[in-house]
Amino acid sequence: GGAYRNVGYTNNGLQISYQPTFDSVTVDQLLDTAKLFKSAMMVQISTEMAEGTLENVLAVFGQKGSTLTSDGSGATAVDTLGLEAGALGAAPTERQLIAVGQAPTSEASKTERVYYARRVLSVEQSQFSLARTAATTFPVTFRLLPSGDSAHVGSEYGKIIDRVLAV
Repeated sequence: GGAYRNVGYTNNGLQISYQPTFDSVTVDQLLDTAKLFKSAMMVQISTEMAEGTLENVLAVFGQKGSTLTSDGSGATAVDTLGLEAGALGAAPTERQLIAVGQAPTSEASKTERVYYARRVLSVEQSQFSLARTAATTFPVTFRLLPSGDSAHVGSEYGKIIDRVLAV
């Protein structure tokens, strides 16, 4: 296990979209599709982060950790997130994602579901605001990228794990 940073709570749950694209082979004798084959694939996870920390903004914007700096300590500490412009062809920083929630089972209070994504990038517009009467939340959609490592065959994008907790 590696070291993970807790990004806090989410709002309105978690949505996973699994979007395969299929092409077909049509033959004269059947007048219809004789075979379907997968020609493309896209997997995404969407949620709404409920804690607008600079660390979370950095992750959603896909920036390197070096764009977040901290100066001073105690009451005079100043954290600064640079809004990076990037360059043509520059790739955003990939991260791993783990989300933990209640599993949909008959013993739901004793079982949790863990979503683990190996490689994620934030790929859609995200915005957050600071409002006097509302929590600072911001929507985020992560695109999952598959691993090419032979050790991950059958779980290239990651895993969904249901685990029973000790009472």
